[in-house]
Amino acid sequence: MTRVRRKRMHCNNKELHHKYKTKRRTKDLDQIEADLLPENKQRLLAQPEDEDLPGLGQHYCIECAKYYIDDRTLAEHC
Repeated sequence: MTRVRRKRMHCNNKELHHKYKTKRRTKDLDQIEADLLPENKQRLLAQPEDEDLPGLGQHYCIECAKYYIDDRTLAEHC
C-alpha cells in the first residue's frame, strides 16, 4: 500500500483565504480623508462610550483610523 497524502490540502479552501484577508481590514484612504473634514472630525472625537471598543471608544486617532486604550498611548503613537 502507498502512503496517504497528509500535507498541502488547504490551498483550495477559498473561504478560509477570504476570511483571513478581510479580518483586519482598515479604512481606505478616501474614507480617512473624509473623516478629516471639520464637521466629521468633531463627530469622531466626541463619540459615545462603547464597551466593545478599546478605551470605551474615547481615544480615537483620526489619521490612523484606530482606537487606543488611553490618552498616553494615543499621544505616544503620534
